Amino acid sequence: MIAAGTIAALHLGSITRLENAGRRGAGIDTAYRKLPVAGPIAVHPLGLAGDTQVNRKYHGGPEKAVYGYPLSGYDGWRAEFPDLAAKFGP
Repeated sequence: MIAAGTIAALHLGSITRLENAGRRGAGIDTAYRKLPVAGPIAVHPLGLAGDTQVNRKYHGGPEKAVYGYPLSGYDGWRAEFPDLAAKFGP
């Protein structure tokens, strides 16, 4: 059974380069940095329109096309890291 809910925020990302990251600081390509978008976004079998996953072995695909995180989950992060509490949210 899939739980009902409301989408509070939607974030999409494209490939960017993280310099000085990865093995020996050689840099890595990632789509980890997702930015908020407004309005309807199409959902396809392999992901959201306009979103990118770099490492398809672990991200994206038919079983991992959309990732949802509950708003209630941020409460624990805020409690554990109070100095960063303002940064935890959708």
